[in-house]
Amino acid sequence: MAQSVDKALTLVAVGDVSPNRDDPPSLFRYCGDVFRTADVVFGQMEAPLSDSGTPTFVSSMPRRLAKKNISALNEQGAGFDVMSHACNHAMDYGLDAFTDTLEILEKNNIALVGAGMNIEEARRPAILVRNRVRFGFLAYLSIVYPGVIAQEYLPGCAPLRASHSVQQIHQSPGTPPLVITKLFPEDSKAMEQDIARLRPQVDVLVVSMHCGVVHLRALVAMYQKEAAHAAIDAGADLVLQHHAHILKGIEMYKGRAVFYGLGNFGVEHTLGFPGQIRGSYAAQSEEFRKAIGLRSEPGYEKHKFHHDALKTLVAKAYVHGGHISKVTYVPAYVTPNLEPEVLARKDPRTQEVFDYVKDISQEEDLNAQFSWEGDEVLVS
Repeated sequence: MAQSVDKALTLVAVGDVSPNRDDPPSLFRYCGDVFRTADVVFGQMEAPLSDSGTPTFVSSMPRRLAKKNISALNEQGAGFDVMSHACNHAMDYGLDAFTDTLEILEKNNIALVGAGMNIEEARRPAILVRNRVRFGFLAYLSIVYPGVIAQEYLPGCAPLRASHSVQQIHQSPGTPPLVITKLFPEDSKAMEQDIARLRPQVDVLVVSMHCGVVHLRALVAMYQKEAAHAAIDAGADLVLQHHAHILKGIEMYKGRAVFYGLGNFGVEHTLGFPGQIRGSYAAQSEEFRKAIGLRSEPGYEKHKFHHDALKTLVAKAYVHGGHISKVTYVPAYVTPNLEPEVLARKDPRTQEVFDYVKDISQEEDLNAQFSWEGDEVLVS
């Protein structure tokens, strides 16, 4: 493994990605050189890539992306090197669509983590070598629907499940309870064992986790911190969490960065099932949107998430001598056409993203400090 290198290497990472358009590469047209100049590019594959299968209805809104959308992910588009498919939507269209996704990523030289044809494959790491530096990736899923977890002889995702309970904290009826979440000990142990096995094989070890509380500002669940800390204690250098469809705060734990929610980065909507069924699910979705205050903003009718989800970022790690020497993020913003736009410092929206990330980190008592360094925000 690398002991020293002359050139700094860079790893960039984004959250949920699901392209669904006639010209897939155009989804990332406003990302400039942020992907092209990186040595390793990571993202979360949010839905199966397939023209096959039928909706299983294990999730509240089954998703599928046409195969042609691979051109947004491969060298024609963002140029992802590695993607996690440890995702609650992985089995939305059944086994055929799931296997299609695995196969098309492999054919396009995009390494896959977090999913496989059995639990051994789902827990298998991806190792990428750049200039003699070995990058290792593992991925896990906490949002568990029936049939999505891989087993010895069953396909699916690597689990990192959590229990959920509530505790009354005041006598007044209607007072919000304390929500207690804890990792399943067997899943946490399995993850820690995976990290321990991978640690001697790589210089930089990244753990991806599909977890968190959707759509709500700032909130980081107990189990998210437990999972991130366990991963770092076991040997991880960087923890990337996603699923919430909104940015969450950032923490420095034992000198390692934890992104508790990378937000959306090119999430386009796809339902793709018969109109009568679609109408039923759309009605349920609208009830949910009202319950948590989601609404379409004028000019952003295509955007179905919280308005704050327009703010997003690209996480970036600099590697010197085979170790992460610095972590930053590049502010970005989602356009009305759902395209992530990477921003230069002169754009006033960069300060909006900066202030938001700082505020939500402080609201959750996360200790990361932020300062400008050119067009990037230094995390320390």
